[in-house]
Amino acid sequence: MPVNLTTRPEPGGLITADTMLALIAAVETLQTQMADVQRRLVILEQGGFRKPPKLIPILPDKYKDFVTKVRGGDIKILEEPDKLKRLETIADLYKDDRGEFTLDDEIARTELTAEEWIIAGTAAGVKPSQVATILETKYPTTAAAINAKLGDQTVELDSYADIGTGRIGFLQ
Repeated sequence: MPVNLTTRPEPGGLITADTMLALIAAVETLQTQMADVQRRLVILEQGGFRKPPKLIPILPDKYKDFVTKVRGGDIKILEEPDKLKRLETIADLYKDDRGEFTLDDEIARTELTAEEWIIAGTAAGVKPSQVATILETKYPTTAAAINAKLGDQTVELDSYADIGTGRIGFLQ
């Protein structure tokens, strides 16, 4: 919005109180606009309005094949009504296949990390925010590790997770 100074003194004329008030109002308007632009610039420099949480790097095509295998192959994980059993099954399958689609250097470890539980849980049709809650009954240590590592980010991951396809949007 451009600033308009309608009352301008004639060259060589006196500057009146009205002119000074208009000038002060114009400066205040410009300062407010500059502060707003600076706030927007800081947000843009930080990567926009919303940053997705960090998860492990994966190869999207190979992960898509994994999801297709566990959902539509011989396994058909979504037919299991108990979500805890789904998570236990997907954890074993994920451990077997993760070397093919993860880009992590330490894929030889035996236990899934908090991030891997979220990715595997999404493949099994479980929302990221529900993974720790479901595991809490039988695996309280794992649930505590997920909550400690990701905490409130799991709720934010729900908006990125597509339970219908089993994938998390920004990983693709």
